[in-house]
Amino acid sequence: MIMDRPIATEEAKAAAAFAALEDWEAAGHPGAVSHEEFMAEILSTDKCPATTEDGDPSTPNTFA
Repeated sequence: MIMDRPIATEEAKAAAAFAALEDWEAAGHPGAVSHEEFMAEILSTDKCPATTEDGDPSTPNTFA
């Protein structure tokens, strides 16, 4: 039946994603960072174009 094909494709994608997760866990979570490291990275002013040099997001940002 044609309806079975998309289901099989989705099941194969899910199995591949789960296998990749298991490989990542078995390798000791390479590339993983702590919550504190992640928050520092995404909240740093050099990474956030909406935040200006003075740290006030309401101040217009000039990308000169």
